[in-house]
Amino acid sequence: MRGVTKSRGEGKSSVVKHGYSRNNEGYQRPDGEKFKLIKEAWSMRYQGLSLEATSKYLNNSGYFRAIKVSGLKVKMDIKILIRMFKDPFYFGLLIEGSDTIDLRFEFEFKFTESHYIPLFSKSNIYNKLVYSLMYTKK
Repeated sequence: MRGVTKSRGEGKSSVVKHGYSRNNEGYQRPDGEKFKLIKEAWSMRYQGLSLEATSKYLNNSGYFRAIKVSGLKVKMDIKILIRMFKDPFYFGLLIEGSDTIDLRFEFEFKFTESHYIPLFSKSNIYNKLVYSLMYTKK
């Protein structure tokens, strides 16, 4: 358990987030085209496009997430999008269990190529997106 707590304290997540992959040191880093597609999904949601349209766009663009253990390729769906859009990780906050780590300010690696890079840096955009998910129809 101490290893997990230490990893969290170093800004390492137990789950690889959509649009990211893990480098050799265990940090999240942008995953090429997948990162661009997820960033586009956020933009689409910010513009007010439906979850269904966003999911369809990602799948038609070839987006999938491979499950490491089984190799299964999972396509995007509305439930995954809802969870992703509510995840503050994409604005630089790693929350796991009772731990919250502000990746934007806690670490020197915050904007390097080999480590974590947030999709957005303004929480007001996040608040608008979460509000739109909670109070608008799909």
